[in-house]
Amino acid sequence: MRHVFLISLLIIGLNAFAVPKPSEDYVTYQGYSVIRVIPHTEEQLMLVYKLSETLKYDFDFWKPPSKLNKPVDIFSPPTMTRQLIAHLKKGSLMPVTKIRDFGERVAAAHMEVASYISSDAIDPDSFDFYKYHPFADIMGYI
Repeated sequence: MRHVFLISLLIIGLNAFAVPKPSEDYVTYQGYSVIRVIPHTEEQLMLVYKLSETLKYDFDFWKPPSKLNKPVDIFSPPTMTRQLIAHLKKGSLMPVTKIRDFGERVAAAHMEVASYISSDAIDPDSFDFYKYHPFADIMGYI
């Protein structure tokens, strides 16, 4: 009995260090970053607005350019980040890297979701009301 407990504990411990395996649905976004700028003049606002056509890449704006003195967040792939920052600096903007590696956050979120154990494999009498359970697990318990 003691050996079974130790082996179970070892397996649970090893799963904590597991790296998520990419699948067709899983995108790593390794090296992608989020750059924030705040345009203070009309010229700077237009520079950010025309960014995609100037650098020949379709950037993803998390907060699109809309008004002066409002932050603009730009999601950039690793291949375009240096060009993006250099272009923004040429336009007298001060780019700030808000998220250096978005892939780390995606991996952490993926591991958190993957760590939830379905209640199908759990004895209904051992359902823990003090832990998070997805809606499907709660409905399965009921």
